[in-house]
Amino acid sequence: MASASVGTAETGAFALQKDRRLRWIARNQRLMKRAVILLKLFLLFLLVCDLRAAGDAGVRKPFVALTQRAYVWQRVWSPALCRSVEANAGEFTALDVFAAEIGFQPSDTVVYAEPQWDLLNKSARAVGLVIRIGSCRSRFAVNSAETNKVVAVCRRTIENAMKHGVALAELQIDYDAATSRLKDYAQLLRVLRKEFGAIRIVITVLPTWLDSPVFRELAGIADGYVLQVHSLTKPASFDQVGSLCESGQSIRWIRAAEAIGRPFRVALPTYGYRVAFASSGSFVGLQAEGPARVWPTGTRLRELWAEPAEVVRIVNTTDLERPAHCEGINWFRLPCDEDELAWRWPTLREVMHSKMPMAKLQVTAERNRDGAYDLELRNTGTGRGKAGAVRLRWSSAKLIASDMINGWQMDRESGGTVVLRPLGGVEGALLQPEETAMIGWLRFDAEVELSAAENL
Repeated sequence: MASASVGTAETGAFALQKDRRLRWIARNQRLMKRAVILLKLFLLFLLVCDLRAAGDAGVRKPFVALTQRAYVWQRVWSPALCRSVEANAGEFTALDVFAAEIGFQPSDTVVYAEPQWDLLNKSARAVGLVIRIGSCRSRFAVNSAETNKVVAVCRRTIENAMKHGVALAELQIDYDAATSRLKDYAQLLRVLRKEFGAIRIVITVLPTWLDSPVFRELAGIADGYVLQVHSLTKPASFDQVGSLCESGQSIRWIRAAEAIGRPFRVALPTYGYRVAFASSGSFVGLQAEGPARVWPTGTRLRELWAEPAEVVRIVNTTDLERPAHCEGINWFRLPCDEDELAWRWPTLREVMHSKMPMAKLQVTAERNRDGAYDLELRNTGTGRGKAGAVRLRWSSAKLIASDMINGWQMDRESGGTVVLRPLGGVEGALLQPEETAMIGWLRFDAEVELSAAENL
């Protein structure tokens, strides 16, 4: 009896334990099924969100890299410009080429550029043609003389491109209009839209236009616009020339443009101004391109440049925020070796890739035919730079003659050492990347080995 009771108790306990285990397994299976169902519902929710985003024009587009375009703004295609286009067009998505300029006031003129169409075709880049329109008081009524003139210039430009086999990606209108004239501008765009409906029409836009109640109408007629965030106001004095492009303000303008809800690009500067002041301090004029101007005697000159640090900040912020309607960047303008007031290629290439260009200056010495050592300042970096003092050392020879040029002076130290210094405020000490400048020469009573220059 006792043994039977024990066996029955053990059997009952085993059955109870087995029953609990089965219930635990069943409960976990139900939880797993619920988890799978919830996971499927969550994935379905994400899929629906993606589909809605893809079909809704008001929702941010999928990530697409910003396009990089460059303006070719030169009226005359010199050999240096042709080399630049041929060598570097591949860095960009498209080239926007200056094609013509229409003047109304004070003289009624039209100036056409003559691009090298074969190079544009060879570049395999998209091509936009830019028509520059000077300020005009016309209301641009249909069939008015001013309207017909703009239409005729646009037609000739388009036909010229077609004749040379260039597939025109867009026609860009750069009209120097006051904000109060935007209603008239909208009328002109309607005419151009009717005349050239098959061609994408883009307009250049000033930030002050964004607040105008007419601007949305204007932007709605065009296929897109290029927001120009660089400009120069009349300098207050030689010591207060202002800024060409300020990152904080530019970013605010880009955000305001995004709120308009129309496709746009951002025009960023790669150039500088040469600003002239009279000896009295009053503003005389400025130059941004072309051959060096001849200024009146006594004129003081200084240069104002687009600062890479400011432009990099704009590029980085735009890339980070990714405005839904921002299609890319237009660089003004394409670098060219003979263009003294534009960034060099190494600088622009760094900024395009969101990197900060850095100068790397050094002095080299090379013995010439006469036995003297020519001193040359080189910039082997990627940014503009101004040299400081450098020390040169040698041994077993006596320095017997020397001369410093281009704003440099020399201080002798004990033994075989001299210190070379740029005079204060000398622009000659400021070098572009890949640029060199002669700064003087040294002559010794015997052949020497000059040590590497050392920035102080």
